[in-house]
Amino acid sequence: MEEINQEQQAEPKRMTRTIKVMTILTFIGCAYSLITAVTYLNPQLTLEMQLEPLQRMLEKAEENSGNEMMVNFYLKSMDNVRILFENKYLYAISSLIGVGICVFGAVEMRKMNRMGFYAYVSGQILPLLASLAITGWNIASGSTFIVSFLFFGIFILIYAFQLKHMR
Repeated sequence: MEEINQEQQAEPKRMTRTIKVMTILTFIGCAYSLITAVTYLNPQLTLEMQLEPLQRMLEKAEENSGNEMMVNFYLKSMDNVRILFENKYLYAISSLIGVGICVFGAVEMRKMNRMGFYAYVSGQILPLLASLAITGWNIASGSTFIVSFLFFGIFILIYAFQLKHMR
């Protein structure tokens, strides 16, 4: 009986197709997050460059006089962009740390190690919490947090269903 358990433990677990696909998507997402974080470190990046698209959307929302909720949302978003820009190094560093942890987690999951799942979850939550701590909880950062958490939550759930295949 003990010999069977030892053989099962010694036999390396094979990577599932789901984990292959999900980790590839994770690497792509991490590359995008890395580019975004490095962009914040660019000394030529100005606040006006970041506010310009939001300003255009705000003007369109103001043209539609009955759209007070969207006007308020864009104003709050512009405030968040200003706050993030003022704290861009803190935001970029927290994003870079999160990306590093996520990549480590994805690599470990490709090796079929459960520890990778927990690292991945930590790497996803850290930048979200850091951006909330920097900007505070308002309608814009709250909705961004919820959408991000739903997106990453789907990934976390899919990875969680694969934990039974990991050691």
